Amino acid sequence: MTAAETSNRRARGKGRRFLRLAFWVEICLAFFTAFLAILTLVWRDWIEGVFGFDPDHHNGSFEWGLVVVFALLTVLFATLAGREWRRAPLRAASAS
Repeated sequence: MTAAETSNRRARGKGRRFLRLAFWVEICLAFFTAFLAILTLVWRDWIEGVFGFDPDHHNGSFEWGLVVVFALLTVLFATLAGREWRRAPLRAASAS
């Protein structure tokens, strides 16, 4: 198969990617950290409600720090998952 045929096959969506476990772990972590960032933006006191301690005495600085950390982790994990996606070999789909 030539490079042009491979490119055409990818462009048409023919074939199937065989993704490693690393992709699935990274994509799950990206979704989880995005969920936590959004949760922290929407419900500021979830840490106090779930864990029962108040590290910043209700001034919000700890929560803002968490939003930044979770957002950065989301970008990191999504980038790693994208790299795994691009590296995954594309195999021809079986005829049904």
